[in-house]
Amino acid sequence: MRASPKKREPFSIYRLFSLFLLQLVAILSGNVRLGFSDEDVRLETLLKPISSKDFVYRYYDSFCGRREAFEKFEEFVHSSKNFFWVKARPGCGKTAFSSMLIWRYSEYVSAAHFCKFNNSDRANPKYILTSIAYQLANALPDYKKKLLELRGLDTIFEKNAMRIFEYLLIEPMSDIRPTHPVVIIIDALDECSWRGDNEICSLLQRMRARIPAWMKFVLTSRDEANIRRYLSSMAVTYTLSDTETDEDLREYYK
Repeated sequence: MRASPKKREPFSIYRLFSLFLLQLVAILSGNVRLGFSDEDVRLETLLKPISSKDFVYRYYDSFCGRREAFEKFEEFVHSSKNFFWVKARPGCGKTAFSSMLIWRYSEYVSAAHFCKFNNSDRANPKYILTSIAYQLANALPDYKKKLLELRGLDTIFEKNAMRIFEYLLIEPMSDIRPTHPVVIIIDALDECSWRGDNEICSLLQRMRARIPAWMKFVLTSRDEANIRRYLSSMAVTYTLSDTETDEDLREYYK
């Protein structure tokens, strides 16, 4: 029997400062190298990743609540499932939850993309995939080496999204064995739907048999039919309910 997930302390500005201080010490001591090598520049030039720093830093201060959601995430990370779908109505804090996963579980979360319907790049499946690949390369040295060896990387955007998924996220991962689960967050999936379909969800469903067991996707969205038909049968599903949201709001104001 697996032990229940360890309880975590509430996130605070003091913990954030501690994380920054530890990173600074690691850099000054030479244990962490800043990523400005020719290889990093080449990958950034070819993959054209979209930064999500604005979303990551927006919600960490004064965040509270969502205890059950975090517990369900911890259970998911240590399960055999590849997909965790968090759904809720508009305004319930799906993006804030995604952001806090990055802060609270930095040992697991290696890539994150935040979709926006009014930003054509953020809603474009090709840019979503290349942005994720770029972030994974910074987290997984063996994967980064494989990416740099790919011959067709300079023409990656000429391929369709299905082939980009295979070429960047499936084929190079075949013999990589991380020491822990690697979590990829795609937030607000409903904002990259187009004409009644969602290409990212379709790709995940079609490729799920080839996704490594250690690769975990956290997906957030509204509960829409064009997403439900893909994820309901293959993902661990958690709903941010109105009741839980009201309780969190009361705690926040208190």
